[in-house]
Amino acid sequence: MYLSFHRKSTTQSQSPLIASGELRPTTKPDLDNLVKGIKDGCTKIIWHDDAQIVEMVVRKFYDMQPRAEVKVKVLSI
Repeated sequence: MYLSFHRKSTTQSQSPLIASGELRPTTKPDLDNLVKGIKDGCTKIIWHDDAQIVEMVVRKFYDMQPRAEVKVKVLSI
């Protein structure tokens, strides 16, 4: 599972660093709190229980369009 959280920056003076990905959010909310909301929201829709998740990559970015991006790779049994 790949999660990217994009939040709006409060400082316009850092735009070049934000655009290049060099400046990333290090303030609240914490990644684990953001992830919990996504995992709980996807339960019974994408997976039966979030215990089925075996791998996650999670990142926070600044962006002009705040959003959460979720990509799920289903493993065949």
